[in-house]
Amino acid sequence: MVRTGVTFAEACEEYLRWLEQDRDRKPSTVRDYGSVIRAHLLPAFGSRPIEDISDEDIERWKVGLGIESGMSNATKLKVLTILSGVFERARKVHKLPRNPVVAIEKPIQRVRGDIDVFSVEEVMALVRAAADEQDAAIYLTAALTGLRRGELVALRWRDVDFAGQSIRVPASYTEGGMTTPKSGKVRAVPMAPQVSSALARLAGRGAFTGNDDLVFPGTGGGYLDASAALPPLQARA
Repeated sequence: MVRTGVTFAEACEEYLRWLEQDRDRKPSTVRDYGSVIRAHLLPAFGSRPIEDISDEDIERWKVGLGIESGMSNATKLKVLTILSGVFERARKVHKLPRNPVVAIEKPIQRVRGDIDVFSVEEVMALVRAAADEQDAAIYLTAALTGLRRGELVALRWRDVDFAGQSIRVPASYTEGGMTTPKSGKVRAVPMAPQVSSALARLAGRGAFTGNDDLVFPGTGGGYLDASAALPPLQARA
């Protein structure tokens, strides 16, 4: 029997450190993984020596996820993937002989064949019902460009190319900080005439229209509270 000298909790700390510092994962990703570890993994395995956790232990724990919490298969798969990552990291840095998660049967994640999207009529109804011109422009831009919520919040006027009818997407504002877009790459998306017209009207509002100003500013020109700005669009997702 190999004795690593580390508990499962210590292995989790190393895994999160590795994600953040060595793999340079986004802060939001590290926080998400940390939340899963605290909520689901540490209560089950935290104080145990990592080499003492067997396939059978994990199988019993996995069954409990469905019975006790009603967790979806997609979420179970995510939790198991993180658990496997902890053991894989321990194999490399603590000489753990094997990753017991490899032997665990993974839940089936069914993929929906159809994507539920807004119709043109539904998008325009949202635009007409918007509280003000800026909200209307946000709904229209989100629907016709595919920009994600954080990307819309981070958008600045220098990124809007009216002549070229395109929008450059260089960043995303998430959980109080700037990050790269979800793809990890700066991209440009076509700007439909309806979006161009809506943004042109915003550009004439008389404030916060400089190149470095946000297209969709919050109070005083700062970042908008995205959770409050896009409830109708997020509700359909």
